[in-house]
Amino acid sequence: MPSKLNPLTKVERNAVQRPRWRGALIRLHFNKAIPGDADPAVHSKIGLIVPSTYSLAELPRKVRKVARERVFPDDAVMRALEREDLAVTLTTSLDIPAVPGSTLPLDGMLRVAEVGDLWENVGEEMEVDAHIAMSVAPARGAQPQDRIQIPKAQKKLNCLRIGSIAITEEGDPGVHQSRKGERNLGPAYIWPLLVWFDDDFKKIKFTKVHAFELNELCIGDPNESEKWNQVKFNEIHDGFYTGLFIPLMRERWSMAKFKRVLKQHVAEDWGNLRTGMPFLPTYCYNKYDPAEHGHGLKKWPRKGIDVAVRCVNHYEADGEFKNLSFRRDIRIVIKEEDPMDEIYDFLNGEIDAEETEDGVKIDSKRLFADEHRHEWEWQLWVMPQRDSTNLYRWTEGDLSQFCDGSPLTRPKDRKVFMEAHVVPKKSEEDSS
Repeated sequence: MPSKLNPLTKVERNAVQRPRWRGALIRLHFNKAIPGDADPAVHSKIGLIVPSTYSLAELPRKVRKVARERVFPDDAVMRALEREDLAVTLTTSLDIPAVPGSTLPLDGMLRVAEVGDLWENVGEEMEVDAHIAMSVAPARGAQPQDRIQIPKAQKKLNCLRIGSIAITEEGDPGVHQSRKGERNLGPAYIWPLLVWFDDDFKKIKFTKVHAFELNELCIGDPNESEKWNQVKFNEIHDGFYTGLFIPLMRERWSMAKFKRVLKQHVAEDWGNLRTGMPFLPTYCYNKYDPAEHGHGLKKWPRKGIDVAVRCVNHYEADGEFKNLSFRRDIRIVIKEEDPMDEIYDFLNGEIDAEETEDGVKIDSKRLFADEHRHEWEWQLWVMPQRDSTNLYRWTEGDLSQFCDGSPLTRPKDRKVFMEAHVVPKKSEEDSS
């Protein structure tokens, strides 16, 4: 059965190249929610053709341009908005062809990179519906060109990794070792240390992130972070700073000294500001083909494949599990003879917990209450070991198809990152 395991370059998306240019037809559906004289004559459908490699992050701006030219071309409508001092906000969501009935909001944190990533079979005709909700709010004297808006992203602070702490068997900072003392070559569970700062260096905060380091990548959610006390860390720990910040550990800590080094780092772009930053891979709904990635092992490693696991909850049960918290350090070894049911059982054992570990209060045991245990199931996503920061659904084949079998990777160094999603169990009708 699976056993438990006792992670820095700039991350760039390196997706599988599609064999040829392909266009995707996006049908834009605008609702009619604008009251009074500012209500435009909305077309029921407006077609928009974009390349399959078009960035989904750019689509709301494209929708705004189309809306201005096709939905609000009448100057009278714009004058009405101006007269009433209103602005129209366009909120866009996109159907996911690979998962009928599911939609992808394009506002907020977006974890799908390209339009073409939404289809299971990239060879099929690419047509998809986008739904644009229009709402009005006071414009507060906005210029005419700004009266058709998309939701503004909240201005974020700059972020920089300034060090990290490896976690020992006891859960204390120190040199990383296996929790079970069995192996040291698998994924490492660490705490990257980040500083967040504004452009004027007036607002500064320090956070730590729960993350894994494997295959020269640091995987973790930088926004799911906790504050840490840099003075306290200086007093009791050595060697956690990196780069230009290392000398700070030999001095009495002060914010003035830290700001001086931080400004120097930014001014010189020393080591690149994004180096080693924790990130979350993007989802790709395309059916995974190991041949396209040059992946797949001819022979399973004798000691199995090391897997770092991040659990994600999609089982809401009327909001009861909205803030469910999982163990952050889940590392397992999957062997050739392990059936999928045993892998599920091991994951169950990892989340059937109610305790505090690594400073995190874990309460995922609630999922196993009698009224919930048979209402959810696992859905697994795996990131190929090399040359991709996409997660693909693991629905068939074995785990070795995600491993790099090229000479670039040592035979003993087989490790991958997985997201294990808790999702509502499909009914028999949905499964048929």
